[in-house]
Amino acid sequence: MLIDHNNLVQKTELRQNLAQILARVYKGDTLFISDRGTVKAKITLVESEIDKKKKIKKIMKELNKIRDQLADVGWGKEDSTMAIRKMREERSQYLLDRDG
Repeated sequence: MLIDHNNLVQKTELRQNLAQILARVYKGDTLFISDRGTVKAKITLVESEIDKKKKIKKIMKELNKIRDQLADVGWGKEDSTMAIRKMREERSQYLLDRDG
């Protein structure tokens, strides 16, 4: 695993500068804690339930926008059952016309 040295924090530095290190984590940095030259831990921001719900709402809004755009060009106006029936009828008609 390659670790950027800017994100590597010695255990003693962690004890001495906890507030500053946590401030970096709150800004989005993921830090690795080293003890005697070996990486022992990783500190990363925990995503809260509120943040997850905001992301889900944003994604749903984008999906609804795409659905509306597709409906504007004729997609999504019928359910899948009707679409399959229509395709089968068109195929049957094509075969009848072809063999005709």
